[in-house]
Amino acid sequence: MLLPSIGGALVWTVNRLAGGCPSARLPSESLQSALPPLRAPNILDQLRERLRYLHYSQRTEQVYVHWCRAFIRFHGIRHPREMSGAEVETFLSWLALERKVAASTHTQALSALLFLYGKVLCIHLPWMAEIGRPRTQRRLPVVLSKDEVAGIFEALDGEHRLLTQLLYGTGMRITEGLQLRVKDVDFAHRTLIVREGKGRKDRVVMLPQRLTSALCDQLRRAHRDQLAYLARQPGSEIPPGSFSAPWPPEIVQIDHTQADVLIVDERDRKVIGRPWLSVAIDLASRTVPAFFIGMERPSAATVALLMSRVIQLKDEWLAHLGLSAEWPMSGIPKTLHMDNAAEFRSRALRLGCAQYGIELQYRPVGRPNYGGHIERMNRTLMQRLKGLPGATGNSPKGRKARKPENFACLTLLEFERWLALEVAQRYHHSEHRGLRGATPHAAWTTLCETHPPRQLPPGPEEA
Repeated sequence: MLLPSIGGALVWTVNRLAGGCPSARLPSESLQSALPPLRAPNILDQLRERLRYLHYSQRTEQVYVHWCRAFIRFHGIRHPREMSGAEVETFLSWLALERKVAASTHTQALSALLFLYGKVLCIHLPWMAEIGRPRTQRRLPVVLSKDEVAGIFEALDGEHRLLTQLLYGTGMRITEGLQLRVKDVDFAHRTLIVREGKGRKDRVVMLPQRLTSALCDQLRRAHRDQLAYLARQPGSEIPPGSFSAPWPPEIVQIDHTQADVLIVDERDRKVIGRPWLSVAIDLASRTVPAFFIGMERPSAATVALLMSRVIQLKDEWLAHLGLSAEWPMSGIPKTLHMDNAAEFRSRALRLGCAQYGIELQYRPVGRPNYGGHIERMNRTLMQRLKGLPGATGNSPKGRKARKPENFACLTLLEFERWLALEVAQRYHHSEHRGLRGATPHAAWTTLCETHPPRQLPPGPEEA
């Protein structure tokens, strides 16, 4: 005799905890699955809290809140607890007769109200089961022809056109396309990862090959816009390594480093020291427009020689080295990005760059990480010459144990010839992580098709 009364008391207690509603009724079989008490004071905030606790999607939350708010306003800002099935039917009839909403929208509004009463207010009354759902009509889908699809694409441009092509080519839904992130794009395997799609399930779709180039351009534009936004914030700084350019050779970084290899004299084959390497890198394509090697410490003359190679074609220089290699990188850069060394602040450099409209931009003092691209380029080159005879390595302790002077045999010209082949035939044609798997040579060629570099005017002999 005690068991029914104890069970009834437990049901009443759970009902009180679930919604704070003494009149709410939960069936006894749902006793074990009782929902936790709500903490939000507002009815719509309680609705959001319950939806998030049950892991409903963000879109479902927005739709349910919209219809519940419309229901409350339709009845003069009355609390839903004060209303019942008659008010719900009146609201749904108004949607169907006055607003003339579709059957799917009618069902959506009904589902929102049933969730409000059943999961938020914890009211389970007979009228909730008696409300009928509208019958959905089955219609034939509208299928566009290829010409019609092409016409739609032609009418769009920019981001809207790219998004529409992605939705058409991959079969993604609009929300899935809008929520696509950078890390979900795999150019190497030409796939896209759709995360938490319908039913909160992940899936993989194929990326059309003809959209690869346009998607790469969009990623660069988005990255550039993000950096511009961060730079405009009060007291903000552009993150190191995030300096970027849209087209070559808009921004070119240059720097010097002493190569980790010993050079010998051409006549006596005796060690004469480590050469200085001056390198330029184009930020948009990650290509090396030029480099210069010398035994003397870099000066203003070194910078001038490097800049002349950056701007001019490489045919004569490659012929001087006796090489047959493809090196199309040339043109007048818009901005020259450097550190604060004395040779970069010379009067001759300022006058020469001003003559050709080249802007000089310097890193913040004491912040070498703001030249991350050229610093990484130097490290890459030093890493690749470790296998050369006479390589010293980057550790003074290792140099003593290795004794590179016993193996040094390259002259300055031979080292320059080797480095030219290493850059032109290997580095320029290797996949670059900063280009999302593309090669620097391909990036330069693709970008220059739409934005050709500014070249020197023809001289008297060429005119």
